[in-house]
Amino acid sequence: PGVVVSLWKVDDETTALLMARFHQYITNGYSTSESLAYAQRDLIHQSFTPEGNSGIKIINLTPSLQSIASKNSKVRSESPYYWAPFVIIGNGFIK
Repeated sequence: PGVVVSLWKVDDETTALLMARFHQYITNGYSTSESLAYAQRDLIHQSFTPEGNSGIKIINLTPSLQSIASKNSKVRSESPYYWAPFVIIGNGFIK
């Protein structure tokens, strides 16, 4: 009933991090639209720890994603080029 799509060519590393967060939120019971919004905000604010995230209490990144998060620059994360290409087409209220 819904898909997440990219509106333009995306950066592999930040997309991997964004999608990992997106799926972690879904796994924790958030709808697809909430999950995408929270994951995008986490990327913008570099909130990849349980203390810093906005919508989920416990979150763990794999070592490879943790290395991407640690080298991801703040300027890069804040740029809409990296977090804004993703939209949900269809039903965003699915949990």
